[in-house]
Amino acid sequence: MLGVNVLRGPAYHVGAALSFDFQSRKESDDPHLHGLGDVSGGPKLKLFADYTVWAFTGSVALYQDIAGHHQGTTVSTDFVASAPVSGWLFSVGPGFTWANGPYTRTFFGVSGQQSAASGLPAYNTRAGVRDVHMNAIVTYDFSRHWNGSAAATFGRLEHDAANSRLPKSASNSICSLR
Repeated sequence: MLGVNVLRGPAYHVGAALSFDFQSRKESDDPHLHGLGDVSGGPKLKLFADYTVWAFTGSVALYQDIAGHHQGTTVSTDFVASAPVSGWLFSVGPGFTWANGPYTRTFFGVSGQQSAASGLPAYNTRAGVRDVHMNAIVTYDFSRHWNGSAAATFGRLEHDAANSRLPKSASNSICSLR
């Protein structure tokens, strides 16, 4: 990810970044996906803001597909509590992700054409909460200007995403490591 803080203060950051989203799906991933078409990963524009009060940070990030892969827009909000320990920072907290209609149709919907090709029933989706999740992040400060982080996010799909007609192994789990 390559980004810049447009506004920065002692307790907040507002900025933009160019990131690459590896989230994809191939028909060959699961025999039940035959006829649904592939979904490619690609670059996304990220707009972000966060604000910290004492050990608590609230953040919001908007991700927009800029490659034309029909991945639409998602907005993630998170709230974490952090504890510093000798150059390390341990953070944990909940969040949720909202997704617009093009995103939910691409990853969880089944169009009439896809239904005819796959044998799955048609399934229309709309914008809404995609998931609720829990974040765990560990950061180490190497110097004043350099740090490294490892993060894990575990979540559960909600609403149209959770009720998708797609095979559970292909659509209904969220676990990411960053």
